[in-house]
Amino acid sequence: MTCECDIKKLSYEIHKYSSYSTNYLPENILEDSPSNQTSRWSSNSNTPPQFLTLILQRPAIVHKIKFGKYDKSHVCNIKKFKVFGGLKEDNLQLLLQGYVELQGQEDPMYVSTQELTRPKHVVFEMTRLQIKPHSRFFLPPARIMSPDGDYWVSVDIAYREKEVVRLCLKHFRQQGYHSAFKALQKQTNVTLESRLMSELHETLVENGNFAKTEEYVEQFASDGLIDCTKQPYKATWSVQDQLRNPGMKPGMRGGHQLVLDSNENRIYLFGGWDGFCDLSDLWYYDIKLNQWTLIHERAELNNGPCPRSCHKMIFDPVKSQIFTLGRYVDNVTRTNFNITSDFYLYNVRTNSWLLITKDTSQVGGPFPLLDHQMCIDVAENTIYVFGGRILTQRNIQDLSKDPQYSGLYSYHIDVNMWRQILVDCNHPSASNPDVYSIKSRATHSMLFHHRYRKLYVFGGQRNKEYTPEFISIDLDSRALTVMSSDCENMPQCGFTQRATIDCERDEIYVLTSLSKEKERKDINFNVLWMFSLKTNQWSCIYRRNHSKLQCLTKLDRSCTEPCPRFAHQLIYDVNSKIHFLFGGNPGNNSVSKRRLDDFWLLRLDIPTAQQVLQHYKFLIRKLEYEEIARVDPLQAMCYLQTSLSDVVDHSDSEQLKQFHKLPTLLFNNEPPQCASFSSTPMCSSPDLENSSSSSQSHHYNHCSSKICCFGKTSPPSSDSDECRLNNYEGLWDHKVKRCVLFNKIVKLLPDHMVQPKGNLSDFVRI
Repeated sequence: MTCECDIKKLSYEIHKYSSYSTNYLPENILEDSPSNQTSRWSSNSNTPPQFLTLILQRPAIVHKIKFGKYDKSHVCNIKKFKVFGGLKEDNLQLLLQGYVELQGQEDPMYVSTQELTRPKHVVFEMTRLQIKPHSRFFLPPARIMSPDGDYWVSVDIAYREKEVVRLCLKHFRQQGYHSAFKALQKQTNVTLESRLMSELHETLVENGNFAKTEEYVEQFASDGLIDCTKQPYKATWSVQDQLRNPGMKPGMRGGHQLVLDSNENRIYLFGGWDGFCDLSDLWYYDIKLNQWTLIHERAELNNGPCPRSCHKMIFDPVKSQIFTLGRYVDNVTRTNFNITSDFYLYNVRTNSWLLITKDTSQVGGPFPLLDHQMCIDVAENTIYVFGGRILTQRNIQDLSKDPQYSGLYSYHIDVNMWRQILVDCNHPSASNPDVYSIKSRATHSMLFHHRYRKLYVFGGQRNKEYTPEFISIDLDSRALTVMSSDCENMPQCGFTQRATIDCERDEIYVLTSLSKEKERKDINFNVLWMFSLKTNQWSCIYRRNHSKLQCLTKLDRSCTEPCPRFAHQLIYDVNSKIHFLFGGNPGNNSVSKRRLDDFWLLRLDIPTAQQVLQHYKFLIRKLEYEEIARVDPLQAMCYLQTSLSDVVDHSDSEQLKQFHKLPTLLFNNEPPQCASFSSTPMCSSPDLENSSSSSQSHHYNHCSSKICCFGKTSPPSSDSDECRLNNYEGLWDHKVKRCVLFNKIVKLLPDHMVQPKGNLSDFVRI
């Protein structure tokens, strides 16, 4: 524990800053002057990220940060913020994200970086500290505190050295440098992994004892060491074409809307464009009965909205009401008379429409919109509307000007009142420091998390530029936070995206598909991503490339997954954990007016421990079969028909496809490549020899050695790296595949038992 008397003040300088306002320079935070209102830093923009980077005079362990304050209550005092730290600017780690309330306090506020430092048993040495305020982007004077003495710095250095040694040990073992591995381990007394993992590596990679490897995996499963939550989701599509009443269903369309009534297990569909005209029909789909029902064909004849597309709908599960706002109006027919933002309500219980207001812009709400987004906060009876392009007469009169974009609005259902929360950054009032603003967008996705009370906004387009930023908006503090900045490992911008959220799992799902842009219509991909709010990381669940021929056949429903499209709708049932997708535009240039009416279900399942065990057994026996096939095709055929066939999951189409391809190895005429290893630089290891297996199933003379290598390249440590195997066929192929299998097995085991996840080669920049 660190004694408070050992804490001392650290000297620092301003290293970098995002921007600053006149009279509110970054250097102002160096002087604590409570009576001076300008004794603070203020950014010149409300658009995140805004930051200050401080550089310490020497490496230190930052223990506390003291924030000063103006001696009177001020709206600009800091509230929410994040603190990052590290030795280098390109490798800053999150130390703290906190909330402080300085209003009315007599003393300055101290915040500790200790509790949120990761991992919890480690403290980090740093020379750079970056502070990112979330709201208003003001920062008062800051004093940085550190434990006195060099003890904690030495603890950090020791931890770093140990991890570097472990990475070296992993690299040496994978490359087959066994002498170097043993020498480094003996001199440092650092272990790469637990003894059980080392035994598994020796059994599988060095000795090729597959039967014993299976016993280890079974032991891991029985001991509860396999963490199934680390497994990626398995995506399964199914088309709902066997309806109870096939003749009663919605027609082809795009630009429509779907909402889910989870209480009654119903999906409501309204409007859209069928390729020739806008629609105003209202349907519901009974999930349990697998049946569509037409409520009415023309809503305008029932006091409802006129035909429309590109509108938005939201469902209130408490009062069983559907709210509808916005629509697309063609430039040719757009006039001052018909540019109104009508706002409708449909009562499910009474089967009746109500025009809440003819024009929301006249009662403090948004102007006429299209391609916006809506969410509902059920607990507060509030609807949030963000973004979208504003339909104005100016779009016709002066097409050279950029379109206008809408900010963030709230609508309080109980009191029928609109309020603007954030204005667009180009709004005339955005320059006012007391006005919250945001860089708005259209064709984006927006989701609401009821526990965090945050809106999550992803993707979209502003003018002709795509907006890749993934941000969150805190509805209580109006704080804007950039959620993800890893542009490589996240959904690509420029493609149609549909997003859903599971607040129980803290997960956001994003399905990207066909682009509306002409130059991108030839890129036919469906990609499903998942963003974890717990780890702030993206992961790709599902990716499928479709050729033009495939897409044409899929329009005839001859496939088990939807073709790429835009103008479709995707919703999520949090109770059943099922996504529903309907309709859209396939982007077929030869039939430009073609729309879709297919209805798909998407299930995301996490494999159970038994399924993981079965999959591991399949991978183990598959690799054993491949090695047998190299030296004894007849023995391999018997093994394929018995041992390997016994562990195939016939309900897994991907596994079954792999199994059906395996017999082709029996007809490979290439001789077994068990030649001398003398031509390889790794052959200097004195313990290079063939290993005999204790299992009767290993009596064949396959190639085995204590070398696990890629030549000069580390074996893949993740599924995405497996494509590198294609470059290493031949002499070392089976050893490389053993390494890949070992990495797959330990991937789901506890971190404290296994080798580091990273690779030494990751630190080499080219």
